Amino acid sequence: REHFHFIKIPLGVKLFIGWVAPQSWFIPVFVWLMLLQEERAVYIGREIVRRRDNLEPNFVALQRAHLADEIRHVQWDQEILATTSGETSSIQRQCHAWLLRRIIGEFLLTPKRASLRVIEELVKEFPELEPRSAAMRSGLLGLARDPAWNLSLYSRVIAPKTFALFDQRSEFSSLS
Repeated sequence: REHFHFIKIPLGVKLFIGWVAPQSWFIPVFVWLMLLQEERAVYIGREIVRRRDNLEPNFVALQRAHLADEIRHVQWDQEILATTSGETSSIQRQCHAWLLRRIIGEFLLTPKRASLRVIEELVKEFPELEPRSAAMRSGLLGLARDPAWNLSLYSRVIAPKTFALFDQRSEFSSLS
């Protein structure tokens, strides 16, 4: 019925995003997010190509083409960050790191609201799952405390270039 069926953005967050997104000082935060996501896509693409013998050939071919694009995107993101980092003050970089930490923690790591809505929808569609609903919710929310889960999403193995850049910038030490 709507584009954002599972993701409901609170009004305060919408207003904040609407205010901060057009601000030029905020652009590096978007680039950091893109780098992290694109480098993760490179990792996943390489894993798919590595396991190609067990996968459908057209899917592998599509991922191989996507992988080439993502590798270029990672290079561009690194260039943008290198170019813009000299133009930002320490306070701006601290703000970038703080916002990046909050965005990653709120939207990318821990399954929360949207994930719980997926379970609700699944139970609506398959009522026989109702007795397992509480266990599914509990298991999903428990992932927040599971180091293996968090490392399966973002780690030095999955995003080595991003983490290397975090290591070079003291403001981003809490992200490394």
